Amino acid sequence: MRRLNLLPHREWALQRQQLRFKGSLAGAMAVGVAVALAYYASLQVQLNRAQVNHQTLQAETLLFERQIQDMARVALDMATLSTQLQAVADVQSYRHLPVRMLSEIARCVPQDVYLLSLRQDKESLTLHGVAKSSERVSALLRALGSSAVFAKAELVEIVATHVGVTPGVQRRMVNFTLQLKWVLPPGGSTLSLASAGGTPAAVQSFKERAGP
Repeated sequence: MRRLNLLPHREWALQRQQLRFKGSLAGAMAVGVAVALAYYASLQVQLNRAQVNHQTLQAETLLFERQIQDMARVALDMATLSTQLQAVADVQSYRHLPVRMLSEIARCVPQDVYLLSLRQDKESLTLHGVAKSSERVSALLRALGSSAVFAKAELVEIVATHVGVTPGVQRRMVNFTLQLKWVLPPGGSTLSLASAGGTPAAVQSFKERAGP
């Protein structure tokens, strides 16, 4: 006896296919969402890493800029210190020049020439004195002009006069005025003979020589 299958098997097959398709579609969507989430997470990690690198680069840039500023400040301080050291060296090299000038003047003064006063005006020195003759003044001028201490020596004035030696006795002398110049130090500072601490005594010694 034949059995008849009266169930709607075609509809069930179609439903099973639809269910399998929906299951596959849901699986594919789940896989796609998982892949998308993984890719997003990877991008987020890369973004965070890039931000960290950017912050590190900014910090290193600021540190480098501070180092450049410090180096510039150190270079400026070194230049200032070098200038100061050079100024000190110049002062040290010219410290004894006033004493040398007074000693050189005393060495160059010939016999029968008497200096009465010294006056400084910036880089020039004016000498006033008396001499036995104009030849003695010329000898003093030549000696000062050939000196390595002075840059220039010139005669400003020479006048014949009579000086009383003893009561009733006069001697014919000449009054003269000389001007000496020297080269200023590299720093441009004006040297002062008074700073040598010996100018008054030196002039006094010349005055004592000029006494009767």
